[in-house]
Amino acid sequence: MSMPVMPKQQPKRTVQSVINDLIGRVNTDARRLRVIEQELNIIKSRMAALEQAMAEQRKAVNASMTELGAKVARAEDKVSRMESLIGEVVKGMKRFAPASEIKKLEQLIEIYSPLKSEFVTREEAERMIDEALEKK
Repeated sequence: MSMPVMPKQQPKRTVQSVINDLIGRVNTDARRLRVIEQELNIIKSRMAALEQAMAEQRKAVNASMTELGAKVARAEDKVSRMESLIGEVVKGMKRFAPASEIKKLEQLIEIYSPLKSEFVTREEAERMIDEALEKK
């Protein structure tokens, strides 16, 4: 027959060793807790920095949008004024003479131009008439 196996007995611990063991565990847990708290504080500060950066970017975007809106309004105003001016120019151009009338006027001016035409004086005209009558 085999001998029954007896569980190994742990050495008896004293109260002081148990207390020391518990103090070690508490200290380890306290260190872990401090590390976690530090990491949490780092995360909180990063979140605060991100929130601050987002707020500043939001302000910058809002300012840009306001400026852009003002520029668009000024551009619309300029376009409106230009359309009005173009309309006035078109109305004024309708009052101008057409090209065919201008050509006719140019031809008339060329015909009556004293620089291109030869005019005779009264004496020259009378002399030419007298010469023509004498030839007959």
